[in-house]
Amino acid sequence: MKDISSQYNSYTFNEYLHDEDDKKRYGFTVLENLFVNQVFLSKDKSVLKIIDKDGFPYYFECTGDCCNHVWIEHISGIDNLINSYVEKVDNPNWFFLSARKEIDYDNSTDQEIVELEMNDNSNIDSGFFTLKTNLGNVIIELRNSYNYYQYGGGIIYSGVSSNRDLLKLHFDKISEDF
Repeated sequence: MKDISSQYNSYTFNEYLHDEDDKKRYGFTVLENLFVNQVFLSKDKSVLKIIDKDGFPYYFECTGDCCNHVWIEHISGIDNLINSYVEKVDNPNWFFLSARKEIDYDNSTDQEIVELEMNDNSNIDSGFFTLKTNLGNVIIELRNSYNYYQYGGGIIYSGVSSNRDLLKLHFDKISEDF
C-alpha cells in the first residue's frame, strides 16, 4: 500500500486511548490471539461481525460524535483474515482527505453561517487499521465525514452479540476484498 502520510495532515488514533480499557474497546485489539473463521459486514458498512473458531460473533461498530458519519470503506487482504490467527493489531493514523468549503463570514448572515457550519459534511478523514495474521496483513480502512467542526470517530468493540439492535442488522458474508 502506498504511504500517503506525507501528503496529508494526520493525527493518531492512539491519542484518544487513555487507558487499557480504551485500548480493548476501541479498534480491533480484542482480536489479538483470536482465530477468525468468518467475516461479515452490515449493508450500511457500519458494523463488522467476526466469527471465531467456536462460532462466537464479535461485533465492531463504527461510531462518531455529534455531527459525523463513520463507515468501513475498504478491506484489503481478506484472504489473510479468514481461517487465520490475528497476531497483532496496529491502530491507525488518520489522514485528512478533503477540505470543507470556505465560509465568507463578512458577506453571510448568521443563519447562513450556522447552516453551512452544521450541514457541510465535506470533511473526510481516512484511517487504516492493520491486522497482522499468521497468513499476512489485512488493511481495514475507515472513513469519517463531518461538518465544519472536527469530531472524533472510530470503531468500537461492542461485545459478543449483546446488543439487540446489532442482532437485527442484515450482514453480507465477506469473502473477497472490496
